[in-house]
Amino acid sequence: MSGPSNLLIDVGNTQLKYSWFSAKQPLSEISSTSIELAAFPSLLINKPNVYISSVKSNEVNDQLVAALERLDLTYTFASTQKQQFGIVNSYQTVSNMGCDRWMAIIGADAIVNEDVLVIDAGTAITCDFIAKKQHIGGWIAPGLSMLRNTVVNNTQRVFDFDDVVPTLAPGNDTANCLANGAFAQIIGMIEKAEEIMCSHSEQFSIIVTGGDKKVLTNALNNQNKRIHSHNNLVLAGLARLSR
Repeated sequence: MSGPSNLLIDVGNTQLKYSWFSAKQPLSEISSTSIELAAFPSLLINKPNVYISSVKSNEVNDQLVAALERLDLTYTFASTQKQQFGIVNSYQTVSNMGCDRWMAIIGADAIVNEDVLVIDAGTAITCDFIAKKQHIGGWIAPGLSMLRNTVVNNTQRVFDFDDVVPTLAPGNDTANCLANGAFAQIIGMIEKAEEIMCSHSEQFSIIVTGGDKKVLTNALNNQNKRIHSHNNLVLAGLARLSR
């Protein structure tokens, strides 16, 4: 493959996503492609510089390293830092914060260049509050699918269908009630996070990333001009590292 020589890899809870990145490319325009873990070596044919964020086990990470070292490639595994790019982490034990959250934070900071509330809506949904380059703290909660599955798996007469698209309207059958109730919980979480952020900053952006970003921003954007979406903030953070 000709062109960008930096390969960005986001190994999440359920998917491996990647992007090619050149130094001149705006971080706001980074997008990702999903592949199976077994296909990872096919990305290495042209010997790129590789930057990886992984929340998976050591066993999975060892597989990635083995593929990289067979080709004698230069690679960097991202790790959460106490301070990076001027951003100060609130965690006392920084290794307790997943590097995907930290990469999303430094990616969002670079894109907006102001205070920011980072929402990563994946398997779990995370909120991280950054004001004046200080990470104030964050939340971790079940994501939309996890919320729906938890109710179904722990009750006998509540059911769901995968094709039910959640809205904030009151549901008229059990599947809609479940999907919309879970959705309302997450929207309420984001609105509360924004309220808290307002107590720390007069001027800030909200960036939503992750698999459920589209359904969330569609519900929020009409009323809130602070809210933006990004295809993959973890990869944006890795791109910032690569520079």
